[in-house]
Amino acid sequence: MRFGMLRRWGRHVPAAAGVAVLSAAGIVATGGGPAGAQGTPALYAYARATTAGLTACPQSADPAKECSLAEALAVVAAQADASGNTILLQTPGATAHYVGAFTVTAPGTTGTAAGSSLTITPGAGVAHPVLDGNGSGTVLTVTGGYVTLSRLTVTGGHARAGHDGGDLVATGPGTVTVADCTVTDGTAGAGTAGADGSPAPAASGTSGSRGADGTTPGSAGTDGGAGGAGGSGGAGARGGTGGSGGDVANTGPGTVTIVNSTVTSGSAGAGGNGGTGGHGGNGGTGGTGGTGGDGGDGVLTGTAGNGGTGGNAGSDGPGGPGGAAGTGGTGGDGGDIANTGHGTVTIADSTVQGGTPGSAGNAGQAGGAGHGAAGGHGAAGGIGGNGGAAT
Repeated sequence: MRFGMLRRWGRHVPAAAGVAVLSAAGIVATGGGPAGAQGTPALYAYARATTAGLTACPQSADPAKECSLAEALAVVAAQADASGNTILLQTPGATAHYVGAFTVTAPGTTGTAAGSSLTITPGAGVAHPVLDGNGSGTVLTVTGGYVTLSRLTVTGGHARAGHDGGDLVATGPGTVTVADCTVTDGTAGAGTAGADGSPAPAASGTSGSRGADGTTPGSAGTDGGAGGAGGSGGAGARGGTGGSGGDVANTGPGTVTIVNSTVTSGSAGAGGNGGTGGHGGNGGTGGTGGTGGDGGDGVLTGTAGNGGTGGNAGSDGPGGPGGAAGTGGTGGDGGDIANTGHGTVTIADSTVQGGTPGSAGNAGQAGGAGHGAAGGHGAAGGIGGNGGAAT
């Protein structure tokens, strides 16, 4: 079920009013607020890290020992149980941009219980480090378990074609808690373009039959048969549906909880354009007219009988119609947040505003019609022989 309605709130949701819950049943109000967890031991991740293959992520001033965020996630992924782990984003200041598309994979990199989640948060003295998708994929994909994101900025994600969630997508069971974060400027994937219709065979119309020759002296040949009609081009396919939830999407059975956060300026994916209809087949060539009969012998000396006229060319076969244009795909819902699975999205004391739903795709063009081809004219009959002497 897709929800674009959160985007339309465009306002702060006070904690005193309870928690807004998006579920398959709709939006209802409940009391209370979400609880996050932060555990130990800590792993340290650095924005400038370039070393690969590390098996530990200590706090370090040595670039050769600094883990990237992707490496820190890989280290905890190798653990049988990552409950209670904390990844501290340690790079301070304006350079604290962690660029990439990161996957938090269940079960290794996630907590196994609500009270012992994997937590990703700034290190000491670091203010709101930025996880930046740089327009190349969803920034954070969480496949299940219990994960807490705290005091982060997540921005610049762009989901794959037709996929939900540009900045954050939760795809599995468990709970993802977004606390004291800013999630902004994400884009869900646009729908794919519809396939073009297949063209009819270029000369799909049958050729007309040849006219019969004249059979008696001076008789005309019959007309050629008409060419057959060309085949129809195939219809263009419908464009794909755009992805929903430009900033945040829950596509699975779990829960996404957003508290004390700002989710803003996301864009749902546009629908894909419809495919172009296939070109109609050409009509068949008209049949050649029959040859006129030869002239008979002349009656008087020096005269000859006239040959019969040739048959007319067969008429053109009509070209086949072009295929119908494919319709444009539907744009995605929920510019900022969408709940497209069977789970729940819970929002407390947060601002959700400025999102844009996806626009519909354009219809494709109709295919062009095929063309007929004229048949040849029949040949005239031969000149008859000279007549005999008068008696």
